[in-house]
Amino acid sequence: ANDLAEALFQRGSRGEKAFSAITSIRQIALSQIDYFHFFWEGNFLETRPPLFILRNENFLEDLMRLEDFLGLSRTVKPSERNPSAAELLDETVPELSERAKTNLHEWYRQDFEFYRRCDNWIERRVSDHIFDV
Repeated sequence: ANDLAEALFQRGSRGEKAFSAITSIRQIALSQIDYFHFFWEGNFLETRPPLFILRNENFLEDLMRLEDFLGLSRTVKPSERNPSAAELLDETVPELSERAKTNLHEWYRQDFEFYRRCDNWIERRVSDHIFDV
């Protein structure tokens, strides 16, 4: 994984092979935004907003907000803990170098921006008390 990410934007055959490899793996070749293409009519969060967005790292909090918004009884307790991504990863997964992290950040630039916009959308609704817990 580290070698692939480090080689991603290299010039020459190593970079070309890395680019071909990453684009041939469907799960990582597509951006998150690709799954929402049918919503893009300008800013879909404003023109066709979803009912809610559940984020992995805030799953329990977001689920409680959604349950409250829908008037449902709680399926989880606020005290329940959501394990971090690091806790869910297999310990044998190698660390990524700074170069690999930089390249992956560049590769997924659209996803980071998309996520930031979704996060801002949620925070606006929370601050407007639309999704108060």
